[in-house]
Amino acid sequence: NDDDNSEDHDAKLLDCFRACVAILNCAGKVDESKIEGLRSRIIDELSETNDMPAARRMNANLSPSVALLCAWGMTEDVATCLASSITEHFAEDGDDLDASFTRKSGASRKRKQSLKRKVEVDKTRLPKLDIDVCLGILGHILKGSTSASVSAREIILKSDTACDTIVTALQSAKDAAERMIKPRIANNAEM
Repeated sequence: NDDDNSEDHDAKLLDCFRACVAILNCAGKVDESKIEGLRSRIIDELSETNDMPAARRMNANLSPSVALLCAWGMTEDVATCLASSITEHFAEDGDDLDASFTRKSGASRKRKQSLKRKVEVDKTRLPKLDIDVCLGILGHILKGSTSASVSAREIILKSDTACDTIVTALQSAKDAAERMIKPRIANNAEM
């Protein structure tokens, strides 16, 4: 009986996800200004992922939301959001995180951090994402077969800036991973 309830629940969740994807796909075909508040709601949804339990965060598929933002012309913002999360997670202490993918503003790092704390969450800017969420989104976009994943992938790949931004961040993550495993490889070679 519990198995039947669990299967029913899973089926309902899948139906809800499909309906949500369909609605977001339709919204992507409409001018953003005609759908008041949806952009800020999606940004809120992305922000809220940082407060989710790890298991739920790992299973979240946010590619339909990201695809909608890309369809509404925020492709470079999406790429910068993903890239900054990746780069920050894999950066070594002292690395200049902004140098590889964003414009420098001239403000000092301390001043920027102080301003971030004082300003309320900006509903027009994408939040810093937890690395699990970021890599989940990127994985769904790069490998996903849903219409949202395909749409986001096509839009990002058409933008040289967005594509380069993500590639640069992934390269920095690869370099960091190589630095992390280099001592182990050296130790194994000595044995």
